[in-house]
Amino acid sequence: MNRPHPSSDALHRSSAHPRGHIGDHLGDHLGEAASRRRRRRTLQRCSAVVATLFLGTSQCDAPETASSIASQASAPVATTAVAAPATTSVPTPDHTADRTATTAPATTTSTAPARVVIPGPDGTEAPGRCTQYEDLLMIHAPAIGWDVLRMSRLAWRESNCWAEIRSRTSDSGLLQINDITLSFLNETLGEPVDAFTLMDPVQNVRAAAALCTFWARNGSSCYQPWSTS
Repeated sequence: MNRPHPSSDALHRSSAHPRGHIGDHLGDHLGEAASRRRRRRTLQRCSAVVATLFLGTSQCDAPETASSIASQASAPVATTAVAAPATTSVPTPDHTADRTATTAPATTTSTAPARVVIPGPDGTEAPGRCTQYEDLLMIHAPAIGWDVLRMSRLAWRESNCWAEIRSRTSDSGLLQINDITLSFLNETLGEPVDAFTLMDPVQNVRAAAALCTFWARNGSSCYQPWSTS
């Protein structure tokens, strides 16, 4: 069967139609590329603005590409460390050191030097008396009292002012207290009394005062123990 051949005009029209579609597609592709370039430039400008805000760079110094923006954003930001002022410790002046230390004067009690008692006749200031023991005769006098000067003269007569003398008749000390009175004196004085302790002038005078009181209370003279009659 014989088919009719198309004419030359028909062939021209059919071949021109595809070329028109290719041109249209190429134009669209170029337009989209231009649009992408415009969007890229817009993005770069926006990135430059962001870099200006966050990195302190001006728009003229903004990087041209997104990779340079990222590299600058990741770079460490130089900061100036401001050191805190050093705290200096200022010593507080010791006000007590500025003041003159004053101390109260020590209270001193002026006392007379201790009297050195010289036993025997060499220690008396008045022959016939034992003046070195007259203070003891006053301090330890009996409650009923006695004559200190008389007792001082009795001490001179009995012992010649020797406090540690012992007689052959069993008498001891300054006022020659006899051993027959030892039990009475132990009870009355409330302390051990014997021939040796009576050589202490203090105990000897106290023993004499106890005997004086005993005889006076029994209706006799205080000086009865030293009577020669």
